[in-house]
Amino acid sequence: GKGVDMNGKPLRFEAGEIDFGEPGTNGQHSFYQLIHQGRVIPCDLIGTIKSQQSVYLKGEIVSNHDELMCNFFAQADALATGKNAVELRA
Repeated sequence: GKGVDMNGKPLRFEAGEIDFGEPGTNGQHSFYQLIHQGRVIPCDLIGTIKSQQSVYLKGEIVSNHDELMCNFFAQADALATGKNAVELRA
């Protein structure tokens, strides 16, 4: 919770949540990278089922929203499972 440390002991100071983020891949090299670098950061990833205005480029079979949602799910998968030392060196 917000009142205990990682070992479940009460904090000696006030603590609270921090809300941050960016839409789509804007957060890729800032927020997601920080979360992936090994520090435990409880987080909620929020995606939308339907875009307010999907963009379809000529010759593409999926919209930009579909591509962004693929990235969204990939981030969640990477956070959930990660890679072991052997996979990182491959």
